Amino acid sequence: EISDNLSLLIYPNPAKNLLNITLNGISESVEYTLMNYQGQNVYSKVIGHLDGAVSHQIELGDFARGIYYLRLNTSDDVIIRKV
Repeated sequence: EISDNLSLLIYPNPAKNLLNITLNGISESVEYTLMNYQGQNVYSKVIGHLDGAVSHQIELGDFARGIYYLRLNTSDDVIIRKV
């Protein structure tokens, strides 16, 4: 849980082919950015206005194996998780 109203679930971690993201308690647009270990953006997506919960999958098959960071930007928070 990130805050009183917001929770984030990222699975499986570590991931091989698909990374699942579930975000609950959100009522605004969210930007997902997947960054490599050097901080370079390798994937980005904006999800529009939300009412409560969103699930999203990122296909990882085209990315090199290694350590990545998932950054979620909302108007109130920036959340970074190692994946």
